[in-house]
Formats: sequence, C-alpha cells, structure tokens
Amino acid sequence: MQCMEAGLVVGETTDASVGESRTLETMVEQHEANTDLSPTHVVADKAYGTAENYQYLRDLNLQPCIPHRHPRVTNTNAYPKSTFTYDAEADQYVCPAGVILKRRSKQPNTRGQTAYRADSSTCRAFSQREACFGGKVGKRGKSLCRIAGQDAIDWADDCLGQHRRRHLMSRRKSVIEGSFGDAATHHGFKRSCWRRLWRVKVQNLLIATLQNMRKLLKYGRQRPRRAALAIRRAILWLQTATRCPRTLPNRHGWLPSGI
Repeated sequence: MQCMEAGLVVGETTDASVGESRTLETMVEQHEANTDLSPTHVVADKAYGTAENYQYLRDLNLQPCIPHRHPRVTNTNAYPKSTFTYDAEADQYVCPAGVILKRRSKQPNTRGQTAYRADSSTCRAFSQREACFGGKVGKRGKSLCRIAGQDAIDWADDCLGQHRRRHLMSRRKSVIEGSFGDAATHHGFKRSCWRRLWRVKVQNLLIATLQNMRKLLKYGRQRPRRAALAIRRAILWLQTATRCPRTLPNRHGWLPSGI
C-alpha cells in the first residue's frame, strides 16, 4: 500500500493463502499505524471491489475509488435496472409503471443474488411491456436480481464524481503501478531469493524500505552526501543478494548532485 500524495510505501502484506480483496482492512490499518494519519480516499483496482470492502470503508467514513465487476447484461434493449426503484422497507422493486416486483427467493443463490419478479398478468396488461422486456414477452413477469450488499455498492458508486474518479485512477496508475515496475526492474521484485513465506516478506520489506529512502533523498530538502552513498551501497547489496543486474535508474539521477 502506498501514500499517493508522497508516493511512499506505507503498508505491505505477503500471504499466498488470502486473496487480494481480503487484505484491504489490513492495509488501511497499517497506513494509520505507520503514518499516524487517517486516509480520506482509498484507491485500488477491481480486485478489491467487493461489497464487504465497501461496507468496511463506509463504516470508517472513507471514500472509495474502487471499480467493481458489473453483471453481464444479455438484453440491452430492455429497461435497465437503474429505472427500477428499490423499497428497502418492503424489500421489493417498483417499475417505472408502478408495478411491484416481489421477492421470490428466501435465501440468496450461490452467487449471492436474490430474485424479484412481478406477476405475469400485471406485466401483460402493461402497454409498454415489449419495451420493458426488450422484445418478446415471456410467460413469467419481469424479474430482477439483487446482489447481497447492494446498498454498499450503490453508496460506493455515488461517492465520487466521474471527473474526480478518473483523476484518482490516473494518479494510481502512475504512482502505484510505477512503483511496482521500479521494484521489478531494479530490485528483483518479480523473483524471490529465499524460500519460506517469512523470508519473502523480509525481501519485500527491504525493497519497500529502499524505495522510500530513495524518494526521501530525492525530494527532501537536505541531501547529505554520506546518506546518499549509504543508500547506494544498500541498493547494490540488495541487488547482489537478489542476483539482479547492478543497474541504477537514470544513471543515478535519483541521487544528489555530484554522486
């Protein structure tokens, strides 16, 4: 995890048995513990876009900029789901014509979806039934599916405007993905040097430490020569330990002048 304002690595997790979507809570806690600051926005890729993560950020009053997977729409000519209003108290949907879609399943299916359907006789009496169905009207009434945690997903979609969301995702692409590329190119991030999970975690922490020290030397007000030489020796030692080519970016352009 990185702070997008400074570009520093402030959190790390290494666990092969846990998916990326389950590490968001740990990352946020590490950010607060290591920086003594609470983030205002959380920017991540689609792998973290789950209802559980949205609800967690909602409880902490943090604005997410995390896209999520949308269900595939097979009939694009039918009325979109956004035109139907959900009544949380009655647990039912209301179509644009005022027809009620009642809940038909007691428990969600294996995909976490709950079915809602209108009466077939009511749909057949509707004058715009063909436009609602997007074609031929079936024997059953109009049906919709609601995902578990849909309230949190709707809240996350409405937190930020489109312009602000694009800006944050563009910033993430340059800062976060650039950091991964730098670690893979100059610090052997793609290949582990040692076996066992705890040794890989140590390697990742060393790489993150060196990246942070390089940024502090580059953007800090004071750039002491001795500290720069120490960082250079540490990077060369890490590259030797990870069996990576001894190449530094931009001919040591990140070091202070004169090095």
